[in-house]
Amino acid sequence: MIPSSFDSEIERLRGRAVPLERFVHGLSAQFELPKLFVSVDGAERGFRFINPDYRHFCLLRACRIVSAINASIDLARFGHVQEIGVLLRTVIEYSSQVEYVLINRNEQAETTGKAADFVTSFFKDDRRTGGQPDERKRVKLNQKTVHDAIGANLEEFTSTAQAKTTSDMMSHVYVIFSNYVHGRYPETMDLYGGRPGRFHLNGMKGTPKDAENLEIIDTLITTASNCLVQIAQCLQLRSLVASDPIISTWYRDAVG
Repeated sequence: MIPSSFDSEIERLRGRAVPLERFVHGLSAQFELPKLFVSVDGAERGFRFINPDYRHFCLLRACRIVSAINASIDLARFGHVQEIGVLLRTVIEYSSQVEYVLINRNEQAETTGKAADFVTSFFKDDRRTGGQPDERKRVKLNQKTVHDAIGANLEEFTSTAQAKTTSDMMSHVYVIFSNYVHGRYPETMDLYGGRPGRFHLNGMKGTPKDAENLEIIDTLITTASNCLVQIAQCLQLRSLVASDPIISTWYRDAVG
């Protein structure tokens, strides 16, 4: 049976995600294995890293990014537009956070300023149930601050005006996908359609939304790929890239 163009596109997207998965597993192998944590009362269990730093942060964000990409592809099979939008917002947010942390390092490759505070706070929040109210407070990154910093970093290669445009564009895309997270009226109404009109609560497969889903996932895979390339470059993972032909081909194609 000849697969439909839709099925072929789904498999193409899945293929694009494969080297990203392999890179994340390879990156994970660079670190000491996490240890099983058990609270004193035995009520809380889970794996935690010992003395994690910004490199572990990049790994964990990369895990969430690739997991979201894979989940989005699965959701696209059934046309779950809203849920795809929610997941891809995390890809955008986490990719920008990784880039923000990586560009805010000093000559000793240590994180500085708000980036350092954010990473430290991230790993201090290591209990699922939390502690006292003050202990549960985490340092948060304002996305506009993140976008401005990334845009400013591009001034080395582009004009100042272009860097500002990059920041504005990143914020615009972030807001668009945030509308799915917050269930904004216009985005929620995208669930309605057909003849007779009804709300599609089990996906919108077979509608024009299929093509939109495939296109946006394809674009966000490129975003994720660029993020992982930056991790490879900043953490100097040449041996990891060279050790796997699938990763090598992906990396070479990504950097042009």
